[in-house]
Amino acid sequence: MRKRTALMLALVMALAVVGTAMATLPSGIAVTTFVRATLDANKPHDGVKASADHVKLHTKGATDVAMQTIISPPGGSSGWHGHPGVVLIAVQSGTVTL
Repeated sequence: MRKRTALMLALVMALAVVGTAMATLPSGIAVTTFVRATLDANKPHDGVKASADHVKLHTKGATDVAMQTIISPPGGSSGWHGHPGVVLIAVQSGTVTL
């Protein structure tokens, strides 16, 4: 019984550490969201198909999009994080380090 309790405690502690490590806080950045919307075709599950200037967009079903301006001072950070899909980034000035 003690081995089982110790194993369960170790598992809970490991999951707590992993859960905490899933993201880090941003520092110094300012985010402005201009629009957040869902692209969807007229019929359910059709998705969206569009192309222009050698870029093609084809989704399966509805797709959420957002347009933002992110301003960061030198040394600023968005923190470690993830996105559930594709992210397109255009740098207006300066440089970005991944």
